[in-house]
This record gives sequence, C-alpha cells and structure tokens, in this order.
Amino acid sequence: MNIKVRGLEFYEGDQGDRPFTVLAHGTVMLDRVVLSGVTLAWSRDEGATALAPSARTVTGAHAIRWDCRDTFAKEIAEKMLDLFKRMGGELPPSTPAKAANRSNAVRRIKDKRIFVPFSDLELSVEVGLPLEKRVSDGLDVVSEKRGAPCYTAIYERTEPSTATKVLGDERERGPDALAYDAAVAVHAASRDEASDDEAIDGLHRTLGICAVEETMARAGL
Repeated sequence: MNIKVRGLEFYEGDQGDRPFTVLAHGTVMLDRVVLSGVTLAWSRDEGATALAPSARTVTGAHAIRWDCRDTFAKEIAEKMLDLFKRMGGELPPSTPAKAANRSNAVRRIKDKRIFVPFSDLELSVEVGLPLEKRVSDGLDVVSEKRGAPCYTAIYERTEPSTATKVLGDERERGPDALAYDAAVAVHAASRDEASDDEAIDGLHRTLGICAVEETMARAGL
C-alpha cells in the first residue's frame, strides 16, 4: 500500500495525564483514499502509533476505525513520525514532566506529614462550631507550629452508646432527669470504651465540650 503524508500540524495542548502523548495531526493519502485528521500519538510502551480520525456518523458512531496496534496503523505512524522529526519535532521524555512533577510533589508532601494525637490538638471552644471545623483549625495551628503538614485520627464507636439508649428510653421524662441520665451514661461509656489516654481526661475534656450538651444535641433536643 502506498502511504503518503501530505502535511502535519503539531499539537502542543497535551496535558501529560494520559498513557499516550498526542504529537500531531495530519493528512494521509492512501492509494485512492484521503484521510484528514489522523493523529500521531506516542507512548512509552507502544512507541509511535496512528489513531483514526475522530469523525462520527449522524448516529454518533465512529465513521472510521482501526486497531492502533495493527500493522496498518504502525505503517502510517512510521511515515508521520519521519515527517514529524524532519520538521523539528521532538519526542516527549520517558516520563512526562508534568506528571513526574505532580507525583514527586505528592510524594514529598506525604513524606513530610506528621501524625498528631487527637488529644494534643488545641480545639476551639466556640459554641455551635462543628467538630470537623474545630479539628481542621486545630491541625492548621499545629502544622504552622511544626512547619509541616499534620494529620490526626478520630476513632468512633460503631455500636450505639449507652447515652443513646438512655435518651431513647427516657425521651418522655423532664429535661432535668434527661440531662442527669445523659451525663451518667456518657461518663460510663467513657470509662468502659475509651482508650487509655482518653480514660484519664474523660470524654468531655478530650473533646473540649460539655458532654451533656453534646449528648442532647445529638438527640435533637
């Protein structure tokens, strides 16, 4: 088969986030067929290959298709790559610079992260501030002090706490009895299920908020 490349247009908009890199688009002439918009692509594993034009039919199907690993695609790619190099084109590096820089940056950030126990965070005592926001602000403060990104871990019980059961059974009682039972249940749960560090300070001091208010808020009271 007689293959001729009538022209190439370099493509410089590839972001380097795919397995292959688009080098150029060109017009290819076969024996009795002219193909416009053929894509010359390069991959570290497959080398150069030619991708079929992206033209579609009225139903949305591809108008022209071929296997990019087939001999036909490789022969077209060889002709296009030869013209590409003669026009001054250069192949991409073994690892795309943008992808490599992004991977290295993520790796450097992960290497610098410091684990901070939850009990060491200085949580805000502002009323109504969600716990997630208080933890995030506390991490920002300790990260600034230590000069490196910090993270923590919060472990939650999967089983309903004793306080939840008490509130469910005693919902019809007065607010004073409800608050008393909630306080007793929370402190009992803290003694029985908290970690060694939390058992020393108590659940209310670990979280930095009133245990009774927290329990009533969770119950929607």
